[in-house]
Parts: sequence; structure tokens; C-alpha cells
Amino acid sequence: MSNGTLYVKDFPRAILARSLVKYYKIDVKVEDAETSETYKRDCPVGRIPAFVGPNDFILTEIAAINPFLVELISDEKVKKQLLGKDYKERALIAKWISLSNTDFFMTLADIFYMYINRYPYHQDIVDRGFEQLEKVSETYENRLKDHKYLVNDDITLADLLSVTQWAFAVQLCYGPEWRAKYPGIVRWVEAVVASPVLKDEYKDFKLCEKTFSPQKK
Repeated sequence: MSNGTLYVKDFPRAILARSLVKYYKIDVKVEDAETSETYKRDCPVGRIPAFVGPNDFILTEIAAINPFLVELISDEKVKKQLLGKDYKERALIAKWISLSNTDFFMTLADIFYMYINRYPYHQDIVDRGFEQLEKVSETYENRLKDHKYLVNDDITLADLLSVTQWAFAVQLCYGPEWRAKYPGIVRWVEAVVASPVLKDEYKDFKLCEKTFSPQKK
């Protein structure tokens, strides 16, 4: 019996959940939320990704879904590597996931949507946003300039989840001048997207040629 259904679509926040199920052969059905006949019924809030299991067990939010999926992996060694070997590593993983998903990706998405004219342009939001993004970038670079990964010497869930959001940034938003300033982040992104879990999702990975610059229309 399947453990449940994972609803995804082509969006950075859904990449890791889909990849975990595929690579580790987790007994979970994966459905495209765009074409699913049951998604709107099961997930009226409309969050992506979303997981629906037996007995009305419903999860949204990547910070909940991805660790849950890892717990369904049969290999205990893999689970310990991805989730952390002790309480300190688990806390660090949670820290990096939160930092990437909120302070970084939510801020970047707001500015990016202004750039593609999906959101109204607001100069004050853009200014504050770029300031926030620089602070988060510096935090990541300070760790990654001297370390291969975010938490320890192995790829953890912090790396896998964070990199799906940073890969979006270096593919669509940040050009050569940004990458020259943050070489540790770039090296880390290129390494983690090439990892066995994620490499199928990033077969066409290519760095952005020019840094985006939202302008008032």
C-alpha cells in the first residue's frame, strides 16, 4: 500500500520532494498538481508541494514534507546522513533550510516577480530586498568559502533543499559579477545540483549571463 500522494509542479520548492521519491524509490505516488483530478479537493489551500496520506494525514510546507519523505527511506545510514547525526546537526539543518526558504527565496521571488511584471513595482521593496539578499548571501559565503557543504562533510537535507532555491537564483537572476563576489556559493551549487539525488532535475543547468535588474515600468 502506498504511503500517500505527493503533489508537485514545475517550481523550485517542489524539486527536492519529487527527486527524493524518485531517487530513493520511496513508495509514494507523485502527481502533477496542474493536471491532477484530486489536488484541489485534497489541498484546497493550494500549496506546492503537498502530501496527502491515509487517515486525513496532510502536509504542506517543504520544511515538513522533505524530512517526512526522508523518514520513509529504508536505508538508516542515508536517513542519518540527510537528517543529521545528532541534535546539533539537526538544528543546523533546520537553520539553513529556514534561512534559504524564507529570508532568501521569498525575498528573491518577490523581486523576480516584479522583474517579470507579475507583481507591481515598488522601489522600497526592491531596495530592502536586495539588502536582505546580500546579507543572506554573505552568510552562505562565509560558511561555504572554507567548507564543502553547509553542515558537515556530507550532503544533508540542508544542502539539497537550499540548493534548489539558489540554483534558481544563479540560473535566472545572478550574473558574472555576483558570482565573482560569492565563489563559494557558486562552487557549492554546481556540486550539489550534480549530486545523484538532483542531477536528473538539472541536466540543462546553466549559469545566468546577466544579473537581473527590476525597473519601474
